[in-house]
Amino acid sequence: MESIHTFDVQTKIADTVREVFDLMLSMDLEFHPQVAQNYMFGDRVLGTINLVGNVMGIVTIQVGEKFSRAMTGRMLDIDPDDIQSMDEIKDVIGELLNMIGGNLKSSLCDAGLNCILSIPALTTGKDYIFETKALSRNEYFTFYCRKEIILVHVGLKNQDVEAAREMPVPENLDFNDKVDIDGFQIDSPITGALSNIFDTMLDIEIERCEAQMDSRPNQSWLVGSISLSGVVLGRINFHISETFSRIITAAMLDIESEDIEDLAEVKDCVGEVCNMISGNLKSALNDAGMPCLLSPPSFTSGCDFEMDLLNLQRVERFGFYHQDHDILVEVGLKPSYE
Repeated sequence: MESIHTFDVQTKIADTVREVFDLMLSMDLEFHPQVAQNYMFGDRVLGTINLVGNVMGIVTIQVGEKFSRAMTGRMLDIDPDDIQSMDEIKDVIGELLNMIGGNLKSSLCDAGLNCILSIPALTTGKDYIFETKALSRNEYFTFYCRKEIILVHVGLKNQDVEAAREMPVPENLDFNDKVDIDGFQIDSPITGALSNIFDTMLDIEIERCEAQMDSRPNQSWLVGSISLSGVVLGRINFHISETFSRIITAAMLDIESEDIEDLAEVKDCVGEVCNMISGNLKSALNDAGMPCLLSPPSFTSGCDFEMDLLNLQRVERFGFYHQDHDILVEVGLKPSYE
């Protein structure tokens, strides 16, 4: 069996991305292996899809907003100026991600590195940074379509031995089981986890409120995200301001906010909060006969971006606040057999 460090990611991604763009969009891409760009400026669209199982990881694709319209026009056979909404663009990026991620997943499984895919997620905007922590191998790929740039990132890690023993392996999940997503009680595991985290562990009092985010201009936000994959598919987004994220970090580390050296410490603590919220939801889903696996947390930070939960059967939003700080937890679920 191969390891994540010997698996030939570059050849697989270079071939797959070019084949998918040629087949679906009739676009010829040039792969530049000497360029390892991982960031794009201006209006852009970022699509992500997770791999979970004995191998954990992520695949991202990032393109400029203008080029995303050209891509959508090609797939739908319409003029880019006739695209009516961002929903059409999001569907196209999501479909490309499913194909690229699915091809990589199949190759990993063939190499004995078993995993399954999450649902795709989309981020749009002008000012944001995306990061997934705790991955042991990261590869960045740059493609060109004439003057347009397509950035692809693949990150991989082996599942921890202890965690691997406790979780159902992908090949043992029964994806034919019919599950009752609409009848599942989402509220209890989410509110229970938040109460335990903030009231008990952090000694930060929070109150329930309408599920919305503060719209003050120039406010910097941090969103921690975790995907669920298995008999049920889904995603959890935990939205807070960067200011409040530092308050949480100070409480968790028992230090003063001004002693926090950088955002890495903050993301570690927010990631732990995301893991606890998602873990509580996963346990409730498992108890309800809907076993699933969790991805590593990823983070989106910035002042101008929107995140979308794509093609989910059920989406619930839970709002809380501490003093003048808003908290929003988004949960989206769907059965995997759809």
